[in-house]
This record gives sequence, C-alpha cells and structure tokens, in this order.
Amino acid sequence: MLDFMKIPLKKNAGSLSRGLRAMLRLVLAFSWDAELILLDEPFSGIDPASREKIVEGILMSYSRTTTKIKIFDVRGR
Repeated sequence: MLDFMKIPLKKNAGSLSRGLRAMLRLVLAFSWDAELILLDEPFSGIDPASREKIVEGILMSYSRTTTKIKIFDVRGR
C-alpha cells in the first residue's frame, strides 16, 4: 500500500503534507493485519482525488482477505 499511495519513505512523517500524513496513518492502520479495522473519518483533510486513490488502494489490498472494514464519516459539518 505504501508504494501505491506514493508516500516518500525517506522523509520524516512530520515534514509530510497534511494529506500525505493522513494517508500514512491509514497505511499504518492497515499494516496490523487485523480481522476488524474501524476508521473514524479517515478522509478528513484529504482532497477528493486522493480519497479515490485511497479507496482504490484499500480495495486492491483487501479484496481477497477476511478483514472487515467499517468507516465512519460524518458529512455536512
């Protein structure tokens, strides 16, 4: 997923843009190989084009596993 998201590995996480930090947090959440992953507003601060890329990466990475993913995302605030 790191390669797919194109997150620079040689940069300090604190120096990444807000969107890249959000993507890094998602990659870390999925790295645990858990049976259940709960995400609370995981797309907050991420531009729409990057959101689509993230969803595509999640679907590619987890389409053949038994991991359950629940996303909580509140709109209209």
